[in-house]
Amino acid sequence: MQLSEFKKILKKPWFKQVGNAHPLFIQSGALSGFLLERELGYSGFYFWHKDGQAEMNYLESDLERIWRAIFKKCAQNASWLKKQRSLYTKKFNEFSYEIKNQEKIDYKRLSDSLLLRIFKKAVWVQCFSVGLGHYCEAIGTRVARALEKELIKSNHIKIENDISQRLLSPVNESFISKEERELHKINQLSKEARVVALRRHWRKYFWINNSYLGQGRADMSFFLKRLKAMKKDELRTVLSRKVVKNIKLTKKAKIIVAISEITHIWQDLRKANILKAIGLLDKITHEVAQRMDIPFSEIVNLTPLEILSLKNVFDIKKYARLLKERSGGAYYFLTNLNSEIVVSGKKAKSLQAFDEELNKVLNISSVNGQTAQPGYAKGRAVICKYIFEMKKVRQGDILVTAMTRPEFMPIIKKAAAIVTDEGGITSHAAIISRELKTPCVIGTKIATKVFKDGDLVEVNANKGVVKKL
Repeated sequence: MQLSEFKKILKKPWFKQVGNAHPLFIQSGALSGFLLERELGYSGFYFWHKDGQAEMNYLESDLERIWRAIFKKCAQNASWLKKQRSLYTKKFNEFSYEIKNQEKIDYKRLSDSLLLRIFKKAVWVQCFSVGLGHYCEAIGTRVARALEKELIKSNHIKIENDISQRLLSPVNESFISKEERELHKINQLSKEARVVALRRHWRKYFWINNSYLGQGRADMSFFLKRLKAMKKDELRTVLSRKVVKNIKLTKKAKIIVAISEITHIWQDLRKANILKAIGLLDKITHEVAQRMDIPFSEIVNLTPLEILSLKNVFDIKKYARLLKERSGGAYYFLTNLNSEIVVSGKKAKSLQAFDEELNKVLNISSVNGQTAQPGYAKGRAVICKYIFEMKKVRQGDILVTAMTRPEFMPIIKKAAAIVTDEGGITSHAAIISRELKTPCVIGTKIATKVFKDGDLVEVNANKGVVKKL
């Protein structure tokens, strides 16, 4: 393809997910979007990365089509979405042996042929950790807007920004909150009982520090350190849904609320499964990198389809030059399971320059988004899109980010408010901000481009408005 054709692709309306990720880890999950029914799957996506910084892009038109198809199926069959979630869980649980025993297997002792077979299997485990859970993206980005429209139409009044948020708020706690609550209970035990319980806790949550960059450190010393730092009366408040009075819910509105309730649980389950699967893929990828004598930072630039097509593990060596080139920045375009194009080198740099110009934001001082957690805050803005930027955040700062992930928890707890470019009502930022009761505005699209480090900003999350003072 010519450069001009790639530029046409970049001009399309995309939903961006920005963060830290290695191509292999995040693309293996995205791959499952092409295994779904035609009306519920993707027609294409592209991924960009450079030095661990990444951007996954889904077509807005795909998300809209998938949302409409999901709503139609739920309107016809109230239990359809729950059944889909059960199918997702059943499929992922087929890999429970590999997930539970990943800490016990000595990958160095595996033969080359067996290592390749397990490498491919780990790609599929990562793929199905997302699987049918792809529906969560479409639902999360559309559900609040759909409910607001329905409420306005049926009640003939102006709906305040946080009303739909209250109707769509989850009452179930996230796995992050659950793990913290269980650790808090351990802290109440006697010294002898605490040691036994902590070991059991470690075996249950050994994956909790994983991310799209691979396995994070979560050994016994990690949990012990947190336990020692935890105050005995410190415990996060359990979520409760506020009652919304004088709002009439139509049949359509009730379906939307029901979809949201199912998706909140599913989204959290999916996040946990993704982190578990990454640990397995990370371990095997490290062993493959060592045997191939290719740096891990380069071998993670392989695509899932390249791995699945291998006949011999040593065939990876033929990609060595390309993998090194991709480390300098690359675009990965996928339209189906048989059509994959990777652009790297000078062409990728040219595309990146075009992409940056395309998404340049003019000089404005405020942004609007969706209320995730009501409230008001004023403070110093800190732009934090990637893990290496977390050290900038101080207590009481306004955290401005593309989107949050579990690895952002230390700085989220410091923030007086959270503002994101992307994300819907089921996003990580939305769920955690409600648990912490931290004012949060999501889906502003451009907050990280409008504000700069050190700007004094006001967050009025009641109205979904963030402005520079």
